[in-house]
Parts: sequence; structure tokens; C-alpha cells
Amino acid sequence: MGVIDMLEDILVSFIAALVTAALTYLVYWRKVEADLRKEYKARFNEQKWKAYLDFIVMQSRLESQMSHQSTEIRAALLLVASDEVIKAYNDYVSVPLRERSGETFHKRVGVMIGEMRRDLGYDSKVSPEDLWTMYGSIHET
Repeated sequence: MGVIDMLEDILVSFIAALVTAALTYLVYWRKVEADLRKEYKARFNEQKWKAYLDFIVMQSRLESQMSHQSTEIRAALLLVASDEVIKAYNDYVSVPLRERSGETFHKRVGVMIGEMRRDLGYDSKVSPEDLWTMYGSIHET
């Protein structure tokens, strides 16, 4: 075995080690990136959950019991809610106060809650009317 053969073997081994190291590095960083995305999504969903829950609790109170927190809660919705939730919320608040006991209002509340549930990852098959019925049962007195 000559010097050239030995250098050839060393070069092949070096290239194989280099390729293995590069592939390992790429696979590792892809996994790290995927894990970070998963963690970010989980944290963001926690914020959504809190904002949606706070909103439902706030809305279940009588107007006289609402506090300055309502502004903070709506601001949180603006930041974390999906486009569909924001559209449903805008439809909900577009109903004039004097019409807030009618069927249109009830349906809009149900649609909004359904969009919140979908945004949280539920494959919601519950009708807006059923969601309104349950929502109506939690009003604080």
C-alpha cells in the first residue's frame, strides 16, 4: 500500500465523517426548530385560552358589574384571536343594544364562541344555537 492509497483512504474517511457530521447537525437543528415552534404555539394557545375565558366571563356579567378589565380583555383578543374570531366579534358587537335579546344576537354570540373553540383547536360541530344556550346559562346575577 502506497502513500497515495493511504491518503486516498484518509480522504474518503474524512469526507464520510464530514458528511455524517453535517447531516447530524442539520437533523438536530431541524428538530430543535420544530420543538421551538411547538412550544411557541403551545404558549400562544395558552394566551388565547386565557383571553377567551376572560372574555366569556366578562360578557356573562351584568353591564353594571363590568370593570376596567374589559378593555384589557378586548385588547388581548385583538392580539391573539384568529381572523375568524375577530370577524365574529365585530358581527357580535354590531348588534345595537336594544336588539341584544333577539335571535340575531343570540346566533352571533354562538358563532363567535364557535370560532373561539375552532381557534383553540376543537373540531366544533355544536351549533351556534346550542352554544348560545349554554352561554346563556352561565350569566352571573
